[in-house]
Amino acid sequence: GVLLKRISRSLWITCACINELPRKTRYDINNMLICSMSTGNDKPKKDEYSTILQDIVNELKFLEQVGFDVLLPSTVKTHNRTYTHFYAFTIVAMCDKPAQAIMMNIKDPTGFFSCGWCCIPG
Repeated sequence: GVLLKRISRSLWITCACINELPRKTRYDINNMLICSMSTGNDKPKKDEYSTILQDIVNELKFLEQVGFDVLLPSTVKTHNRTYTHFYAFTIVAMCDKPAQAIMMNIKDPTGFFSCGWCCIPG
């Protein structure tokens, strides 16, 4: 084994999955897309993480509006390879409460009016 000092670090990962994959393989680690990783001594500040999120949002808008080409494998008989154009659409964002507060720019989960859905204090 290796002796390590106990350190307190925070790692925030933003990932995505491809909805069109079968449900059994959709969330497999080999099919997950890592959009960003942020590390530090604490959770990222809202203004710091908003910069990262803005880059992700810009990329997602581009994939939705412009799309991208994929070179598909050749067929067995013809050996012709063709490009197919695809578009990507964001359908949902899932996160825990601390990440939701940062993503939606709302109060932390322990504060009043911290729900991202309703306006009930508590």
